[in-house]
Amino acid sequence: MILKDRSDYPESCLSLLAVLRDKCRRHKDEYIGKIMSLLPFLWGRCTRYRLLFLLLAGSFLFINSTYAQTVTVTGRVTESTGNPLPGVSIVVKGTYSTGTTTGEDGRYTLARVPSDAVLSFSFVGFKT
Repeated sequence: MILKDRSDYPESCLSLLAVLRDKCRRHKDEYIGKIMSLLPFLWGRCTRYRLLFLLLAGSFLFINSTYAQTVTVTGRVTESTGNPLPGVSIVVKGTYSTGTTTGEDGRYTLARVPSDAVLSFSFVGFKT
């Protein structure tokens, strides 16, 4: 990150980015209140420009974490009789890089899937 490349920043300024990221992820509704409560502490430790930069970076993290949320999707694919279907291909619609296949028990896990994604399931088989 930009802040870690600069060794002249005090440790309190470097750790602020981690605090901002944590606050953004856990307490989005309380974000502004938490930042405002940190201002008196930071004012004496960071220059005004550094503080402004950190607040802007925190705002970017907040916006980014709000709109780019990802989830882990897990499930089980079965046929109409309830038997598991191994080898079903599951991809995030519109991408070819995010996908998986079901295991022998029909279960699958997809990590880092956008929360508004649509999954596409495909299976090639034949009846004997």
